[in-house]
Amino acid sequence: MNRTIPWIASALLFTATFSQARSIRAANEPRAALRQTEADALKAASDAEDLERARQNILTNETDMEFLMQIDDDIHRLGKDVAHLESEQASLTPWEREALMKAVPLLRDAASNADQAVLFLKGNVAPTWTSKAFQSNTEKIQAGFAQAAKLLRNYLKLEDTAGREEQLRQNLGLKSGS
Repeated sequence: MNRTIPWIASALLFTATFSQARSIRAANEPRAALRQTEADALKAASDAEDLERARQNILTNETDMEFLMQIDDDIHRLGKDVAHLESEQASLTPWEREALMKAVPLLRDAASNADQAVLFLKGNVAPTWTSKAFQSNTEKIQAGFAQAAKLLRNYLKLEDTAGREEQLRQNLGLKSGS
């Protein structure tokens, strides 16, 4: 019987630890999804920057379309990221909801500019490097995705910093927010 008590205690400790780890993992899932959204927005911004750089070499409309199709893939990935976060909105912390609410319009605007660039390419046979409208759209694509990525990165950094501060306060035996 004496051997049963340590086993029960260790089973309870394991269960409590596992439960705590699960709740930490569940709490980190939205944060991980926000990090993924930030990474995907950064990739889209990079792809749009590649298009801008390539346009300086006076490429064909077909080449421009290839770049835009890569950006379109990025947009679809971002759409899935946002849909996942919106479906989990009830479990998001206030700062996660705020970050999402601020990032979504930036992502939508960049995606809209990408759509306009594609429509321009489909409707014009003239080289894109001669078009100020096309250039403006591609610049707005890059700027919008970069701005969304930066916004999400800053929210994530702020939360990480707050978490480290709280951990330091605990290590020093200080009250929260003292």
